[in-house]
Amino acid sequence: QQQQQQQSPTTVAGLGGVGKTQTALEFARRFQAEYAVLRWVLAEDATTLQAGFQELAVQLGVVQPEQMESELLAASVYERLDRLAHGRPWLLLLDNADDPALLQPWLMTHHAESRRPQPHRHRGHVLITSRSPQWPALSARVVGLDCFSAPEALQYLRAQLQLQPDEQGEALTQLAAEVGGLPLALAHAVAYMRAVGLGPADYVRRLQAMPQRLLGQDQVLEQQYPRSVAASIALSLQRLEELGGAAAAAGQQLIGQLAYLAPDSIPLGLCEALVGEGDLERLDGALEALRNCSLVTTAAADGGVSVHRLVQAVVRARLSQHRLQQKISGRLVLGISSRIFQLVQSAVSIQQPQQEEDERMLLTANRLLEFSGAKELDLFEAQQTRRLVSHLKTVLHHFEQRLQQQQGPSSDWLLRTAQLASRLGDAYRCLGDAPLFKRTMEKAVALHQQHSGENSPETAVALVSLSHAHAQLGDSRQALEAASQALEIFEHQGAQADPLEKSKALNRLANAHGDL
Repeated sequence: QQQQQQQSPTTVAGLGGVGKTQTALEFARRFQAEYAVLRWVLAEDATTLQAGFQELAVQLGVVQPEQMESELLAASVYERLDRLAHGRPWLLLLDNADDPALLQPWLMTHHAESRRPQPHRHRGHVLITSRSPQWPALSARVVGLDCFSAPEALQYLRAQLQLQPDEQGEALTQLAAEVGGLPLALAHAVAYMRAVGLGPADYVRRLQAMPQRLLGQDQVLEQQYPRSVAASIALSLQRLEELGGAAAAAGQQLIGQLAYLAPDSIPLGLCEALVGEGDLERLDGALEALRNCSLVTTAAADGGVSVHRLVQAVVRARLSQHRLQQKISGRLVLGISSRIFQLVQSAVSIQQPQQEEDERMLLTANRLLEFSGAKELDLFEAQQTRRLVSHLKTVLHHFEQRLQQQQGPSSDWLLRTAQLASRLGDAYRCLGDAPLFKRTMEKAVALHQQHSGENSPETAVALVSLSHAHAQLGDSRQALEAASQALEIFEHQGAQADPLEKSKALNRLANAHGDL
């Protein structure tokens, strides 16, 4: 609070799972009476930042924010916040801003009287949460948020488990030490002990006994966190499996797909599509099972679902390890020694067929593509489309990573990756973001060409969208070239060409000629 009075941005920095967002929200709750306006923007990457500020600008009555550059959009938002606050301070929370460079245009501007960028002038306070402690260029003061100390962890555990000050001190201390005092891991421990009726000593024994094969392998987890952090999340996942019943099964299916989406603001409609569209009872059961195991949270404001990044990482690692285990098990005979099993496990390549994880990823992509179909995108409000952009980008990133891992990419993976890129381009078109629309459609065209050839109808459809993107940027010659290529492909197909798609190519060609 003292640092916020200085008018410079304040950053709460610390490891993932340490409670940065919760600390910032608690600050806003405690001091809400001192602020006339409180607003929150997700700042994970350039797209979410732009989308968040545009959404906030619309709420504040800024005209055509999608046409503004970052600095002007930020200045307009700050000016409207100042006006709305009537001279009182306001609070803006920029959450999960892990790249300080991305925030510069949103926090700094170029004044005529100064050669160097200066902070935007306003009467509000900006509070940032980040895993990065380095913010010198933005003049941001950094408040380091560490894991719980031993006394803090004991206090937390005793309060949550309703234990007396002299109860189970040694076991609680050992539990806190096992997970390095990480609040997220302690929260998972509490939820598990409550659900199973387990004491802290027994919980520690289960953490220590958790086989590596049930944790999977993830470099970030292994480098930054004690092994028991992944084990605490894995125990929660194991608890979900042990619950049994339709709700738990639906929860397992859902968490396995949510692991490949962006972690925040997952629309309930998309969750419904993931578990089976129209089956609201199945969705409710799945979410209740996941909440009971502390694997997801739901926001009251928008009804969206959130999954912590560490939970996603463990789920993905477990899926990867499980399908590797299946591959190995198929090559073993009954009665083989555990030592030989370990030697075989280390010898089998992780790049071999990955059936279970592949099916989970492909299903997630299929459901996301269905939910964000071209017709649906045109009907969505801008706020819905901005949220979908984050999920399309995240799934596309996972698919591109998998393509890089494959030796000779499979047809299914190339097709889904190309379709995801095309759909992301459509979303940027709906949001009026011409530069990203063009860049994404260039990627989509290349992927469709790689999958089905330079003269395929899928390539032609992507070229029509690329022509549209060039036109939005005022590059009529490039728009004409892309439309001409698309029309040539359709004409080569003759009667087999889709008449609607061909007419779109003709329309784009006519528009490009008119612009020239």
